[in-house]
Amino acid sequence: DLPAAVAGLKGLTLAGVSCGFLHTVVWTRGGEVYSFGCSQYGQLGHGDQEQKLSPTRVQALAGKVVTRACCGHYHTLFCTEDDEVYSCGSGYYGQLGHAHRKDCTEPMLVTALRGYAVVGIAAGGFHTCVWTKGHQLFTFGLGIDGQLGHDENTPSPSRLEVLCGRAILGVACGESHTVPPPHSILELTLLFSRTSHRSEKRRS
Repeated sequence: DLPAAVAGLKGLTLAGVSCGFLHTVVWTRGGEVYSFGCSQYGQLGHGDQEQKLSPTRVQALAGKVVTRACCGHYHTLFCTEDDEVYSCGSGYYGQLGHAHRKDCTEPMLVTALRGYAVVGIAAGGFHTCVWTKGHQLFTFGLGIDGQLGHDENTPSPSRLEVLCGRAILGVACGESHTVPPPHSILELTLLFSRTSHRSEKRRS
């Protein structure tokens, strides 16, 4: 089918969009957030697990100015102008960063990142990366293929000490790998991905 305008977003001045496996999140220049699609694990952030067929504002973040968002397969993260990070959706592998593996149907503050000047967030299939103005990179979630950079699963943000003192200009996440920009730390990219043909079952 040909691309079609999303009627529910008409009149909004959009700043960005991110897509998960079966859900979509958009945010406006004014910091409002809308989500739609599947919410099997609460990844839309509306406090339930009901799918939304049209863009619906995330009321739990009303009053917050969201500057960016990113979607994993079944989880979503939001960053605000106050340098706060919120997450919702599937927490099965700890990808929400709340020190537990429970699902969250509304955006919940990642308290372990409080006090850090967060400048970027990225989500893989089942893992998350957050980086700060102080050139610190935190990862959490599923790490079975080395995508966290410390070769273990973790439900809490874990700083990569091996990158201390290096400029973290950005990070991109695939389903099971993570790559920083090549002009910053090319020699360390192999830490973030292990060539693997394992057949471990992922949550679906």
